[in-house]
Amino acid sequence: MAMMPLQFIHTELSLKQKLLFSRELQHSLEILEVPYPELKNWLDEEALVNPFLVSEENHRNFPRQKQEDGTFFSAHENIAAQPSMSFSLLQQARELFSKKEDLLLAETIIGSLDPWGYLEVDPEQLNNPHFMRILSKIKEKFDPPGIATSGPREYLLFQLEHKRKKMTLAYTILSHYCEDLLAGRWMKIANYLNSSPKELQKRFKKEVVGLNPHPYRSFSRGEMPPIIPDVTLSQVEGTWLVEINEKEFPSFAFSKRPLLHEKEFFSRAKWLKSSLEKRRATLEKLSHYIVKKTGSYLNGDTSSFAVTSVKEAAHFFGMHPSTIFRAISQKWLAAPRGLFPLSLFLSSSLSAAHIQEEIRELLSKENGVHFTDQEIAQSLKARGISISRRCAAKYRKAMQIPSSFQR
Repeated sequence: MAMMPLQFIHTELSLKQKLLFSRELQHSLEILEVPYPELKNWLDEEALVNPFLVSEENHRNFPRQKQEDGTFFSAHENIAAQPSMSFSLLQQARELFSKKEDLLLAETIIGSLDPWGYLEVDPEQLNNPHFMRILSKIKEKFDPPGIATSGPREYLLFQLEHKRKKMTLAYTILSHYCEDLLAGRWMKIANYLNSSPKELQKRFKKEVVGLNPHPYRSFSRGEMPPIIPDVTLSQVEGTWLVEINEKEFPSFAFSKRPLLHEKEFFSRAKWLKSSLEKRRATLEKLSHYIVKKTGSYLNGDTSSFAVTSVKEAAHFFGMHPSTIFRAISQKWLAAPRGLFPLSLFLSSSLSAAHIQEEIRELLSKENGVHFTDQEIAQSLKARGISISRRCAAKYRKAMQIPSSFQR
């Protein structure tokens, strides 16, 4: 019998080790990414089959699920059986984008979506061909189609276009008279279109029936579950305390030596414990970082709100930006002021609403001398918001504020 060359054996072992490392790393990142409710459900499933995990719900004797090949069912391999929207979108991004820079930008866009699946685009990004190309692919190729549109108007128009209804009355009204529509000014729209308000409403309702109100609607199953925070902040004698929600997570039982048929479960439990500890440490770091940046706001001072970029936070911790995005994905923070999504404090870019509020506050303090667009941009830069003069002018015009000369 011919012996296998030593070099071939070494190469094969090396490839297997790399594959194992890649898979373990991928699952660790998924554990970091999923929010508390989904993670708890998955851990409870794992505890059903893994004797080294003990869940309070599983003290009863649950039968282990045996597969056709004689092995036991593993929740570890079924972590994404019912994925969250964010998890599903990130999976689609990994399948669609092969280039590293494209995938990173796609992950940035996904991490910036609001709770309804909309994306508020920084005006400066509209002139970025790379950004617009990736955004267009996400809208067109992802499920649900139209994810990352800018708001209800664009999303409804997007659906009508894909249903080949661009020539309909609904498309015309949404395209040209959306403000009047939102204000309920049917008489005004009727005058524009030489029709009666009653007839317009009837036709419009008929043409938009069946359209989804927001992108996440087509993904969600049933009613939205209650929000359970992953992080809770509290103050005791002026000191902020950070608590990572791990309530009712299964405990680990390593007191006994694993039997031969339990070694795989034992190894997986050790890996899982390590991954959860890393997840906890990452969320604690980010939470303390947020407190340092916005502690006054979390305690009730609305004038002190500040948003930090993901890039800045990643540089501070020596992490990749995609790791930060995974850590804040779909996670909520409970503070004395209420509940906030973690993405509110760590953003890929500042929201247009926040920048406009900063400009409005700045201009309200004008005293005889009026700020030019260049001076607005310079003042915002001093506050940690870096935008160009042209971008400052766009925000000012969007708020219908005249130029410095006209003021």
